[in-house]
Amino acid sequence: MSARKKRCAVVGVGNMGRVRTDAFIETGRVEVCGVAARHADRARQFAQTHGCENYSDDFRNLKKFDPDFYLIETPHHAQEAIVRWVIGTGTPVLIGGCPASTVEEARWILAAAEQKKVVVEAGYEARYKQCWERTKAILASNVLGEVVAVRAVALYPASPQTWYYDEQLSGGMPLTHMTYAFINSLRWLLGNPSQVSALANQKKVRTAQAVREETCCANLLFPRDVLCTLTAGYVCPDPDNEEHNWELVFHCTKGELILKPSDAGPGGLEVRQGTSRTRHEFAGDRPFVTQANAFLDALDFGVPGRNPPREFLGDIVTARAIVDSCRSLTTIMIPAESLPEPAKPMQKKARP
Repeated sequence: MSARKKRCAVVGVGNMGRVRTDAFIETGRVEVCGVAARHADRARQFAQTHGCENYSDDFRNLKKFDPDFYLIETPHHAQEAIVRWVIGTGTPVLIGGCPASTVEEARWILAAAEQKKVVVEAGYEARYKQCWERTKAILASNVLGEVVAVRAVALYPASPQTWYYDEQLSGGMPLTHMTYAFINSLRWLLGNPSQVSALANQKKVRTAQAVREETCCANLLFPRDVLCTLTAGYVCPDPDNEEHNWELVFHCTKGELILKPSDAGPGGLEVRQGTSRTRHEFAGDRPFVTQANAFLDALDFGVPGRNPPREFLGDIVTARAIVDSCRSLTTIMIPAESLPEPAKPMQKKARP
């Protein structure tokens, strides 16, 4: 481990900026060296809360505080310019949430990161969550046989007053929400989908500015003919019933696995085979801290993270295919050549 703590520059001081900053500090390997936000007063308050005196209303001013990496947690409409600037400086960055608003922007990040040889990680923490890791291990063990089909539901009560509900500012619901719940995780388990057929509607907020695919049902074909139906969106009649609103069922040839991954909590799962029921609980799981440590390991030891640009590009390509299918009322093929081959592991440095 490095002799000194890594210096983190934080851009964005909303709730997720706080969650991810706190996770980095909890590793014991990071200190905040500067904070930027659109409003200087909010940046100052956030910085002081995290033991830092350096703040600004311009993210470019953070460079003078000599950060080892940046954490970006801003709305998508502001994010692109910040990400491009940070990668241009050759500084590693963790981008909270969806890292790009378009496929073209994701490809730019991939090319620039590889050209600059800079570590970039997307903030999809589900791949670091114990309930998803256990699901991956159970499915790989073949105890349930082959996966036949997946049925998933991800309903989130997004407020119409937030940028999430604005089509232009967010990039659309499939990009902002479906990549997180659960395209990123399903691709980690099953591989890249080759076909998408989707339909969507707009029931709750019907303004010209609102997300067009407010609720979407997408059928995806994964490798080995695994079928998946994902219903996701912002109409959530019972937001307190998270187990009902946030669920995946993996139907297999020898049983099924019911995953309740939770949005904010640790989640849980149940394996069913005939009359047998086995519950797995994950109290105390801290996926944001796990991801923070993995990101720092990528900086210190060259250990690849689970969401580098070559990976998260697939999430954005899939979200684009879902939108294209909804708007054209056709099945969209995702050719394998549209996605780059996985990156080769970086040369690992020896741990001291």
